[in-house]
Amino acid sequence: MTNCDDDGRLRAYLDGELPAIEYTRVAAHIAGCAHCHGRLAALRTTAARTRALLPPAAVPPEPRAALQAALARLPARDPGARSAPPLPRSDHMPVPHTVWQSRRAIFAGLATVLALASLLVLPPVRAAADALLSVFRVQRIVFVPVDPARIAQLQELQFNPGTLFVGKPSSTGDISRTVASAAEAAAATGRAVGQPASLPAAPQLSEFRLDGGGQVQFQINTAGARQLLDALDIRDISIPDTLGAAPVMIDMPVYVSAHYRGAGYDLTLHQGPSPNVTLPDGVELAQLGKAALRVLGMTPEQAELASRQINWNTTLLFPFPADTTSVRQVTVGGEQALLVSGGARRSLHGQLYWQHGDQLYMLQASGTGITAEADLVNMLLSTAESVR
Repeated sequence: MTNCDDDGRLRAYLDGELPAIEYTRVAAHIAGCAHCHGRLAALRTTAARTRALLPPAAVPPEPRAALQAALARLPARDPGARSAPPLPRSDHMPVPHTVWQSRRAIFAGLATVLALASLLVLPPVRAAADALLSVFRVQRIVFVPVDPARIAQLQELQFNPGTLFVGKPSSTGDISRTVASAAEAAAATGRAVGQPASLPAAPQLSEFRLDGGGQVQFQINTAGARQLLDALDIRDISIPDTLGAAPVMIDMPVYVSAHYRGAGYDLTLHQGPSPNVTLPDGVELAQLGKAALRVLGMTPEQAELASRQINWNTTLLFPFPADTTSVRQVTVGGEQALLVSGGARRSLHGQLYWQHGDQLYMLQASGTGITAEADLVNMLLSTAESVR
C-alpha cells in the first residue's frame, strides 16, 4: 500500500478528470495494488448507487433534429425574399472502421513491442485494436491516453514499423472455419463461450466461427528499435542485444467470433484468452516496458516510477489519443473498457474492448436503423453488460 492515492484522486481517476500523465501513473499503480483496486471498485459501486437515486438526465436532442425544430418555430419568410444558401452538411467525425479481418494478425507479440509499433500506424488505436486478441498472457489492461503533441511527433517521424522486425513475422498451423453453434465452439476450444443475454431484438441470423491457433514467430531487429529511440531523442533507455538474439514464439489460442444480425442492428462478439509467449533468454520486460512508456511521452522520472508499479509479465498497455471524443473510457462489469465510435449518421459503427478474468473481448456494432451515435453506444454497452 506504498504511495497509495487518496479517495479524491481515485474519484478523479474514475471520472476521467486527471491529466493524461497523472492518469497513466494512477492506472499503473492500481494495476499492481490489490488494495487500491478494491477501493476503486467500491467507489464505482457507490457512484452507481448514487446515480440510481438521481432522476434521469434529460437526453439532448439530436443536433439536426433540434435545428429543424428551431427553424420551424421561426416566423414564415416573405415568399419574395431572397433565400439564404443551404447549410453545409456536417456529420460526426469518422473513425476508421475496424472490421476484424486480420484473424491471423502476425504483429502479435510483446505488449511493449505493440506499444512501440502501434503508435506508428495512423491512428494508433487501430493497430492496437487489431492485435488486442493476439498479445501475450494478459491479466490486466491499462488504457494509456497519449498526448496529441506526442502523436503528431510520431507521425512526423515517418518511421517504418517493419524495421522493428528481422524479416517478416510468420504464422503456421492456424485455422479458420465456421461452426453450427456456441456449444460446438465451446466443445472445439475447450472453454465456455460467452453470449449476450440481451440483444436489441431477436436475431434473424446467428453465425459462429473459429480462428487462430497455431504459432506466430518473429524476431526483433534491435538496430531498428534503437533507431526509433534515437529519433525520439530517448537517451536514458538501452535496448539489450538479447531482445534480438532469438525469435519470439507465440502459441496462439483459437478464438471465437459470434455474429448476430437483427432488426436495426449488426453485432459481432470476438473473444478468447491471450496466447502463451516464449521470449529470448535474458530479456527484461521491465526495461522494455519503460521504453514503451517513454515512447508514449512520459518523462524519464515518470516512466521510472510507473515502470516500478507495473507487473510487465501480465500487463498490456493500450494507447489511445487523449483528445478525441470518439475514443473514451467506460466500464463493463465494473472493469475498465475502451469504446471507439463514430461514422456518418447512415453508417454509424463502434467497437468496445474489455477484459473479464483471463478472457479478452471485442464487441463490434453497426446500426442499420440507428442514426444517433448515443443509441449505438447504449446498444454496445447494454449488450456487453449482458454477456454471460
